[in-house]
Amino acid sequence: MKKLLLGATLISLAASAAPLAHSQQNSCLQPTVYLSVIDRKGEVIEDVSPGQFAAFYRGKPARILSLAQDRGPRRVLILLDASGSMESTHTLDFDVADEVLDRLPPGTLVGAMVFAKQDTGVPVLTPDRDSVRKQLRALQDDKHLPKAIKKTTALLDTIQESLQAFGSPQEGDTLYVISDGEDNSSRLNWRKLDDQLLERGIRVFAMRIDWTGVSLSADDNLPDVITSTGGSAVVLPLDLVRYGELTYKQPLRDTTGKISRLALQIGVQVRIITDSQKMRLQLPEPARGKREWQLRFSDPKLSKDLILIYQHTLPACPASAPND
Repeated sequence: MKKLLLGATLISLAASAAPLAHSQQNSCLQPTVYLSVIDRKGEVIEDVSPGQFAAFYRGKPARILSLAQDRGPRRVLILLDASGSMESTHTLDFDVADEVLDRLPPGTLVGAMVFAKQDTGVPVLTPDRDSVRKQLRALQDDKHLPKAIKKTTALLDTIQESLQAFGSPQEGDTLYVISDGEDNSSRLNWRKLDDQLLERGIRVFAMRIDWTGVSLSADDNLPDVITSTGGSAVVLPLDLVRYGELTYKQPLRDTTGKISRLALQIGVQVRIITDSQKMRLQLPEPARGKREWQLRFSDPKLSKDLILIYQHTLPACPASAPND
């Protein structure tokens, strides 16, 4: 197994706070966000308090009004990239989808879409994960995939289409993308997609293949979307020169049942999806347009042992939002 890049930047565990802009109870001055804290071993830290954090907006302190554990029900849609650039990891990609399904709590509403330039259609989310797994296993056989799916990739367009599966927004809605992030067919600009995700409070998580050894010409805005919306990515670096002709065969679990590091990191992601802290803020001033903010540990020494996972962008205030 290649060494996974688990730094705070490369793992993209930079953002786990989806502001619930769709909730009429939250004003622009008092957004609610999700956050998580993990240690360097990947363990989620639950025992946290408001005094351990310092929030800032436009360089001014923002007051933390409340902080509470949130284990509310989740809806999770898996998007699996079956384009040509992912052919070498085809088996791994479907195994990762299985791993996510296995680790989600019972009762979680789940669904899956397989895509490249086209996709398999927007699914109905269901608590029956076995039916979703059966669908994925059928699509794992290439002969069951439409030929158009396997050509170029329209990742951003697929993400936008997938939003239909959620209907009315709910707290904790999540997309889990399995892809290398390459996009050479989307018509949608990633910033416009980002606006839509932020407005609906949807976090984007991913298992990303990072092709090394060559420079790729296709766009890759998946890390930007992940960071902005409040998700995380586990990154698996693979040499494109080598795996352009070979199949990646490292399993998530070996024949003895030993779990790989990749599977463990996926487990951390699922824990962040399903079990986060919910923080309510009091911003020092209103603003229009998307807004960046900062969250830090009050004690800088904590950052040596802990990783703070939070969203870096708040959604735009609606024109009718109050100014005070």
